[in-house]
Amino acid sequence: MPRAPVDNEGTELFYADSGPVLGSTDYTTLVIYHGSAFTGHTFHKLLPFGAKDNIRFVIVNRRDYAGSTKYTDDNLKDLNEGKAAFMERLGAEVAHLLVWFSETHKIPKISADGKSGGFSLMGWSMGNATPMALFAYPDFPIYISSDSIKHTTDPPFLAFGYDQPPEGYNPFTDPNLPTQEAIFVNFGFWVSGYYNHPDLASRSVPSLNFDKRGELPDPNNPKSTGRPFSINNMTEDEMKVNFDGVAASRTEFPMFFPMQPALNVQAQKVLFDEKQVNEVLPKAEVVHIWCTRAQWYCVYGMMETERQYKESLKKGEKVRPIRFVEIEGANHFVHWDEPEKFWAATVNVEKRRDVPHNQEPFSQKTTPGPSLNETRSISNKAAAALLKLTNDTHELAASLCQAGSVAAALFAAVQAQLLSIAPTGDTQAIRTLKVFAFAGLFSNLGATSAYVAWGRTMAWDLFAFCVMSEYTYGSPKLL
Repeated sequence: MPRAPVDNEGTELFYADSGPVLGSTDYTTLVIYHGSAFTGHTFHKLLPFGAKDNIRFVIVNRRDYAGSTKYTDDNLKDLNEGKAAFMERLGAEVAHLLVWFSETHKIPKISADGKSGGFSLMGWSMGNATPMALFAYPDFPIYISSDSIKHTTDPPFLAFGYDQPPEGYNPFTDPNLPTQEAIFVNFGFWVSGYYNHPDLASRSVPSLNFDKRGELPDPNNPKSTGRPFSINNMTEDEMKVNFDGVAASRTEFPMFFPMQPALNVQAQKVLFDEKQVNEVLPKAEVVHIWCTRAQWYCVYGMMETERQYKESLKKGEKVRPIRFVEIEGANHFVHWDEPEKFWAATVNVEKRRDVPHNQEPFSQKTTPGPSLNETRSISNKAAAALLKLTNDTHELAASLCQAGSVAAALFAAVQAQLLSIAPTGDTQAIRTLKVFAFAGLFSNLGATSAYVAWGRTMAWDLFAFCVMSEYTYGSPKLL
């Protein structure tokens, strides 16, 4: 059983490793941390998929889970008292593991264009709190502090320390479950069900499904969308390695209760604190993968994170770039029930094809990342061309719109696009300058003509396309 040291005191974590990708010198290493009660073994169905997409898997069992070192009494005391020192220690352990694995296994460094090599970190469910601690408490060697992708895979609101809506069902305080054992037996069914949330587009708490169980198949109803609990798709032997109620009862309950204030501080630092974002892995991005039929804890976690992210952007704050990737029709165990579907979403993220697979690129549901200027500096020559081009198109658009000639204004946009193809010495900037020209023009159209709503919508969609094209051509990762 392979184990990785995560400190200098003998603490080790068990991990499964798919091994280096044969024939590749630039594969990416994806490190996965599992969630509450269910171990890293639930991700083993992904192991056959990595090599074809140039990905090496490292699936870690967290502390106290099978094969990994248990927490000490002092560790558990910090955990039960909700001390931030516990999370700081986890962050140091993540850093130690990355350094050790990189040096021991000689993984490829990140490529110059950022599209391959290096590490990506993934946390599933409550496991998100572990790699997030790396970003909150950056006490690690300086050469680690480069670029990374941080995946949050269907995290519950508890991973961010958000307050619980009062109307929501809480499986951990259900009065009909008198013991921890009963709570975790119920937890397995509740967390692995399929739920229909009636109005996800509203992003409102009343739109969530607070049922104690997901919808099961109804053989008498041909229109039924019910599906079996994911744990019912596990054999008895699989459950023995997939589920660890003993570890969960020792280590997870404190995360759900006394540790919540510390987790909220941690999440705010990592995602929304401008100073922290600027100083700690500033080029790292967060990709929030969420599943439309997960239980409400995880859907609400997405909704609240998205709300805070949008508010921060409206204020002009330079927060951590977050992209929200939806997996339609999937539940919290999509990696077990539909591993191909889950892996397709993950590979799209890794290759910067992050548009949810049930949506068009310009769909209203697609959440744009940060602006181009926040993620990459354009060369001085290209920037000068951009400034001149946008000024020209603004002036032309204004005069043509004032003259009432929308058609002529559109023709001017085409001309501006052609002009932007002129040599600038930066081929990537050429691709994006064309889009900025259109965005600037249509924004002007929206502000100076009767076509206000249309103009602004076109400007936003084109700007989103520009940002997406930047992600397609640039891919920062760790190391």
